[in-house]
Amino acid sequence: MGYAWAGLMFVSAAVNAFVALTSSVATWAMVMPIFGIVSKVVVFLAGFAAMRLTARRRIRVMPALQRDALPAATGRA
Repeated sequence: MGYAWAGLMFVSAAVNAFVALTSSVATWAMVMPIFGIVSKVVVFLAGFAAMRLTARRRIRVMPALQRDALPAATGRA
């Protein structure tokens, strides 16, 4: 997920430069805050979903004895 965040920073810089060079200041001032917030929310939700899917898949393939002991090990028994 770190690479996704780093990539987002490079994309944000490129979008910022493009919009600043090709649009008016008013357009730039309107587009960049929206892009910044929406892009970060999307990357956060994608990362959350990826981590959740990975955890569910790993729990599903655990041996039954370990899987049954997991709730007690995490304090959710």
